[in-house]
Amino acid sequence: MDNLPTHDLDAEEAVLGSCLIDPQAMKGAASILVPLMFYREKYQWIFAACLKLYNNHKADTDMPVNQVTVIYELRHSKYSKAFGDDQILAAFISECIRLTPTTIAIKHFCQIVKDCYEQRQTQAGIKKPVSPLRHISRIEL
Repeated sequence: MDNLPTHDLDAEEAVLGSCLIDPQAMKGAASILVPLMFYREKYQWIFAACLKLYNNHKADTDMPVNQVTVIYELRHSKYSKAFGDDQILAAFISECIRLTPTTIAIKHFCQIVKDCYEQRQTQAGIKKPVSPLRHISRIEL
């Protein structure tokens, strides 16, 4: 059996689901994570879409990060074909929401994702992991 790099897909799905369900969760996640910290590439793209929407509208009282707006953003990105048709994309996003146990533990979920990322960086011999304060996103939609 191959040794996969350190990751926790359950925590990644919980972060994404939390961000799609609860606008306050997105605020917490944005202060801890960047898209490249996610192990699964499609999750990086979803989080990048969430961050783009959040950063473009964080001054608004009604944050537009939700299932509908993220699907719209991804449909109009260069990654739209990677998810397949619109129904597959919607099902993929819905599954992240369905698998989210609670949004209350968003900081804990984020810390797991960040810790796994830092372990992957260490395993790869990279000394300085990406900091969310220095890099909002290195994934362009």
